[in-house]
Amino acid sequence: MKRSADILSITDQLLLLAVRESKTKAEDARRLLEQADVDWDGLSRDSGQNRVDSFVADLLAHPSLQKHLAPDRAADWRARGMLGVFRMEIFHKRIGDLGSALQNAGVDMLAYKGIDFQLRCYSSEQPRGFSDIDILVAPRDVDSAAACLEMAGYYPADGRKTLDYYRRFHLHAVYRHTRHPWPIELHWALDAPLGTGFDSAALILGAAESSSELGPGVLRPRSIDALALMCTHLEKHLAHAPWLPDASARLKAVIMGSGLIWLLDIVRWMRRHAKATSADDVLERMRELGAERSYILALRLAADLEPQALPAWALHAALTSRRVPLIARLIYPDLSRGRAATAAGEKRRTVLYAPRPQWGFRPIRVLQVLLPAGRVPVESTVPIRTRVHRAARRTCLIGANAWALARTHAHNRRGRR
Repeated sequence: MKRSADILSITDQLLLLAVRESKTKAEDARRLLEQADVDWDGLSRDSGQNRVDSFVADLLAHPSLQKHLAPDRAADWRARGMLGVFRMEIFHKRIGDLGSALQNAGVDMLAYKGIDFQLRCYSSEQPRGFSDIDILVAPRDVDSAAACLEMAGYYPADGRKTLDYYRRFHLHAVYRHTRHPWPIELHWALDAPLGTGFDSAALILGAAESSSELGPGVLRPRSIDALALMCTHLEKHLAHAPWLPDASARLKAVIMGSGLIWLLDIVRWMRRHAKATSADDVLERMRELGAERSYILALRLAADLEPQALPAWALHAALTSRRVPLIARLIYPDLSRGRAATAAGEKRRTVLYAPRPQWGFRPIRVLQVLLPAGRVPVESTVPIRTRVHRAARRTCLIGANAWALARTHAHNRRGRR
């Protein structure tokens, strides 16, 4: 097995130091900066993609590190830290405005993930980063919510497809605005139609709480539900990273997948809420929401980032033996062998994860349907009848989606003539 320094670059190690809670992080960062040259462009790119700019900026602002930064570079990182604060304030106000507009239309809106974790686990001086605004409404309110967004100046990100198309084949639709930098993801479900068939959106909305911080028109998930939502989101984007054989490989996969902020969300939640929460209550709610698998996989990665932040009951769930499944070896031919990321591995991941608009899905989705993922200890074997039923439903849905895309493409071609 390779040493962590062989798998994690200097940039990766600086990112991890920046987000961890440690009294020696500045000293550790100083030793790193003295050992090797830093790819500052790479650090800037990876920090932004992982939405941890404010943490890197805070680390690099330490007096002991200033001699390692050119004056213009130090100024740039100070500006990035301040910009994160301004963006968080704008983001906060935008959600409040949306909530008021939807409330006036009789629509209950739940804000979750980014802004919810910002309020729960982060300070306004050192905020988490954001890339979009996630809102959830009941399926019956989708048309009204979409109309409110369009009245507020938002427009569909892909005007070639109707809202009905997204409601049938997806779990959300994306809306953009010419004057606001963050797109809105309008959700009416939390699991895609190609998923397991169980969707927890109704349970999440049913237990939602009003938000005094964001205004009376905005709901937020209850604390355990917020954790469940982030765990399922982490699995959705990084489902195969927890199965890699080495902590360094797993963290490298998280950084490459732009998911460091989601992992930090899990760690921060554990630090701030786990002691006041019963392990049995968490596990029971995870089972109700169908999120127990996601929860265990998220804890595996959280234990890699900051094991001291996890209580004993969380570590027990996280630290279990596991084998690297075939799909993880196909996605990570380099990291699954304990090697540093290679150009060939990066090329394979780019091909698998790149969107294919003409197909309506990414190639990785095909592998996820065809190949079994690793099993966590709590999972029981799925009956053959259930697997056949799911396969038949997915096949029908894929066929219907292909037909709908073909009709849409033909309609758009006729419209351009």
